[in-house]
Amino acid sequence: PPVPIVTRKTMTHVNIQGYDIPPETAIQLNVWTIGRDPKHWTDPEDYIPERFTNSSIDFRGHNYNLLPFGSGRRICPAISMST
Repeated sequence: PPVPIVTRKTMTHVNIQGYDIPPETAIQLNVWTIGRDPKHWTDPEDYIPERFTNSSIDFRGHNYNLLPFGSGRRICPAISMST
C-alpha cells in the first residue's frame, strides 16, 4: 500500500488479544510492522525475494501476514498481474 497504516471498521463485536472491540469501531493496522514481524520472517529487514518462491505466504491480504497490495475493497486492481 502507498501508506504504512490501513484503516478498517469492525462489522461485528470482536475480541483481539483480550481487547473487546464493539461493532462499527475504526481500527488501524500498521502494515509496515506486519511485513517485518520477526515471528513470521527470518531477517525481516533484509530484501530476500527468494523467500516468496514456492511459499504459502498469503500476500492477498486474507490472513494479514503480508499486505503488499492492500486488502478488501481497496486492494490493488493489478494484483493478478503480479503473480
